[in-house]
Parts: sequence; structure tokens; C-alpha cells
Amino acid sequence: MANYYSTTLGNYLSNLFQAPFSGSTNTTLTNLKAGSTSLQYVTKTGSPTTALANCGYLQAGVDISTILSSVAGSRLYNTPATYTWTCPTGVYSVSVVCVGGGGGGSIQTSTSAASNGGPGGQSYFNSTATVRANGGSGGTVDGGAGGTVGAGTGGSGGAGGNSTASSSSGGGGAGGYSGAGGLGGSNTLGNAGAGGGGGGGAASAYRYYGGGGGGVGIYGSGSNGAGGTPYSGNNNGGGGGSGGGNGVGGNAGTVLGDGAGGQYGGGSSGSSSTSVGTGGFNGGGGGGALAYINNFTTVPGSTYTVVVGSGGYTKNNNTFPQAGNGAVRIVWGNGRSFPSTNVSTAYNETVN
Repeated sequence: MANYYSTTLGNYLSNLFQAPFSGSTNTTLTNLKAGSTSLQYVTKTGSPTTALANCGYLQAGVDISTILSSVAGSRLYNTPATYTWTCPTGVYSVSVVCVGGGGGGSIQTSTSAASNGGPGGQSYFNSTATVRANGGSGGTVDGGAGGTVGAGTGGSGGAGGNSTASSSSGGGGAGGYSGAGGLGGSNTLGNAGAGGGGGGGAASAYRYYGGGGGGVGIYGSGSNGAGGTPYSGNNNGGGGGSGGGNGVGGNAGTVLGDGAGGQYGGGSSGSSSTSVGTGGFNGGGGGGALAYINNFTTVPGSTYTVVVGSGGYTKNNNTFPQAGNGAVRIVWGNGRSFPSTNVSTAYNETVN
């Protein structure tokens, strides 16, 4: 992997240069032009010390990290659409994380039928074979299946719970960096996420609504999202994992399907109205998967396709609340890689 740096060497300011080495020791910098503002190249040798040679500046045994600072940056896409990303000058490799959209919960409007929730959209970078996070399935009578990792490394979204005649089931949480999102509750609390994933929403203490699944953050792996706790109000959603958004619980009453999933990628809740006598049978949507890739080779000035998947709608008609939308985040700079190495800081991040 080639990394690019800028640095001030002694009294001479250098421009960007390539450093095809790894680590911070046993490195020799060569062919610096004395008195010039440019550096031609850097090579790795077997030297036991670090030296700056041929530039009128020599220092042995210095930590490279105290001399060189990487050219770093990032781009976040979190509005569902198809984009074109242009690789910046001096960037020859990137790390990318994708989160698929969560699945929408089903909604019951009569004692005999439920309208299925819409599926979440896939999110990917460059091509579907580079890194791809699939969206969660929409809920039916029971909860929808969580999205899977289509390419790259990561975790699947949590499935929605199983509904009963006395309880609507919770939505699944978004996938984690090294584990799955939490399972939505089935007449009980939701499960916690794993590997930094979102927690599943709880089943309702009443039969009318289950909690939405928690989302997942895109700034590196963090704590697991807690499972939602059954409650007779609207705060039984799953907790967000790795700093993601919490799920939301639906409210009893005439407003249907108002329990959205947490960002990014949480599944939304199932819901029914108080007019349904026996109630229940409303599955939450499955959470979206999270997938990442590190050290993907890029060409400065070249363009790459970015797709951000949307969260599925309850009732799948774009009128009721959504599950959590997906996201794609691209980072570059020396040593930056997912799940948690130097990816928490925005580095002058641009957001779409």
C-alpha cells in the first residue's frame, strides 16, 4: 500500500511524496534535493535507524511519525441515492464502510391481514463485488430477516421477532463490525447487538406496536446496542450500536406504523391500531448489514460509484415511517482502517 505525506524537513518545505514503506522505524529517506521544495522518492531499507539523507538534514534514530503527517480525509454519503466519487490527488488507497437500509415493519389494519413492510436497499462502493451491505427484509406476520454482507467483512442485520396473538414483535438492529444486529423481541425484550451492532427493538407491552431496531455508527466499532425493553409507551426501541441512532417505539392509537428504525440501518417496528380486537401479528423489519473493506487501491482522478440504500417503509407505500437509511463512508490516510484504527475523527469530512 502506498501512502502519501507532507512534511517540513529542517528549513525546507516539501510537497507531497510517496512513501512505499510500513511502520515507523528501520526506514531511510533518500534523494531529497537540498535547498529544494520537492522530494523525489522514499524507499525502505534494512537500516536499524531512521535517517534523512542527501537533503542537508540528517537525524538518526527518529520516529518517522514525528516527521511525517499523512494526507487524510473522508467522505460520508448518508442520503439514499447513486453518487460518483472522484478520488482526490495523492490518494492511492481507501478504506470503506457500508451500511444497508433497514427493513420496514408490517402494519395490521384489520383482524385478518397485515401489509408487509418494504425491504431496505443495498449500499455499496465501486461495484457490488467490492464492498456491499444488503438491506434487511420487510416484516410480515413475523419479523423480516436481517440483511447479509454481500462483499467485504462485517455483520448481518438482526431479524425481527415472531409475533403472537397478544404482542407485536420488535424490529431487528443493524449489523455490527464483527457480529450481527440484535434480534427483535418476540413477546419480550429485544436482544443486544454483537460486534458493535444495533440492538433489537422490544415487543410491545400491549399488542399494538413493537419497538424499532437500533442503528449502527460509521466511525468505527464501539459498544453493542442494548436490546429494547417492553414498555407501554414509545421508548421501547433498540439501542444504537457503535454510536448509531436508537430505534423508536410505535404509539398506540389511530396513527399507524409510527415506529421508525434507528440510523443507520435499523429495522422499523410492526404496528396495529387499537381498533384491532385481537391485535398482534405485526413483524418488525430486519436490520441492514454492515460491511467494510480496507486498503482498496484507487487511482487519483478516477471516479467510483457509490450507492446508498434507503430504509424500507412500513406498508411499503412511502407514506408511513421508514426504517433507518443506509450509508457509505470513504476514508483515506496512512494507517486508517476499519473496524477501529484512526477512523473516529472526521478529518475535514465532506457529507452528502
